[in-house]
Amino acid sequence: MNIFEAITAALNQAGQQGQQQPPVQRQSAPQPQANQAGSGPAIPTSLQDILNQAGFGNLTVIVDKLSKGGLEEHVKSWLGQGENLPVEKEDLRHALGDQDLQRFAQKVGIPPAKILDILQKNLPETVDKASPSGQIVHPYGQTH
Repeated sequence: MNIFEAITAALNQAGQQGQQQPPVQRQSAPQPQANQAGSGPAIPTSLQDILNQAGFGNLTVIVDKLSKGGLEEHVKSWLGQGENLPVEKEDLRHALGDQDLQRFAQKVGIPPAKILDILQKNLPETVDKASPSGQIVHPYGQTH
């Protein structure tokens, strides 16, 4: 399961527990979601949408934030060849900051602890796969 699928599953689970969010379905490319009157918040369709809604911008922005937040060696291992260093939830929380983590949680409707679980389990591999040449390759071919 990749990071998008993990967040999607958590969103769907939250929706099944009485929140007003329909199940999320993965689309091949990010599609803007119109918020129709009375339909509740737009549901993100990709990791990019989730990061944008949470104010992180994109995967490069969150990687930069983690690097500057004390996880530079971890990020280097994810971007480089070889083994990806695991990361602790508390280290992620510290690097992201409580305020940004709370905003992320509020925007996507998942508790902060669940977000940290998802990031801890999936972020190293996601960054690794998005950076085959040592730089993050975004959809549509841009690199950073």
